[in-house]
Amino acid sequence: PGAAAGGGSRPCTAPLKPIVIGQTLATSGLVGASIAGLRTGLAVWAKDVNARGGVQCHPIQLIQLDDASDPARVASNWNTLVKDRGAVAVVGAGVPIAIAALRTAAERDKVPVVGGDVVAGDWVQSPYLFPPGAAPLTANDGALVQAARNAQGAPKTGLFYCVEASICSAIKNGFPRSTELAKAALGPIQAVSLTQPDFTSECQTMKSAGVNTLFLGLDGSAIIRAVRSCASLNYFPT
Repeated sequence: PGAAAGGGSRPCTAPLKPIVIGQTLATSGLVGASIAGLRTGLAVWAKDVNARGGVQCHPIQLIQLDDASDPARVASNWNTLVKDRGAVAVVGAGVPIAIAALRTAAERDKVPVVGGDVVAGDWVQSPYLFPPGAAPLTANDGALVQAARNAQGAPKTGLFYCVEASICSAIKNGFPRSTELAKAALGPIQAVSLTQPDFTSECQTMKSAGVNTLFLGLDGSAIIRAVRSCASLNYFPT
């Protein structure tokens, strides 16, 4: 009790062998703008831990690699981190589109992945993936229930789901049941792309259908464009 980051009451007299951890994430390419913050956050954490003596006098050696949401690069990054550089874990993984490649590597080499985007269901389906939060689809259900409660008038749900990621298809497939949980009427379900610059047509469809609770199965930058497109039609669903 009362021990500092060094792990004991006495200060470290000399640094011990580094603890190597790795990170693969999309800092460029598709969804890169939404994921890149994981890189900054983990680097700040490692710097703070090392400034206080490391983990029981072992400094953290952090290696961060961009995978641009490319499964082949995820696999290559894994080999670099784990097999070449000796990482004992991959931490803060940002692979919402390429999670399958990361899961395959982790289960093959029996090396843990600790924390990350927690977008896909794989995070709660593998003994080598350790999510920092609730199961993704369960959290989505809770969000839809709350949004429907806050809607103006009788709730009617609609969905934009991306065509690029498996989690978006999972959201689409479960959306009718999620709508039932929210005690709402089911409106249009529309496939969209994370890369499309404008969502005005899709927003008009939702507005015309009377949707007042809109679920956006998109990344952060696409969500911003979708909300702006809906606002241009004076359409402001929950």
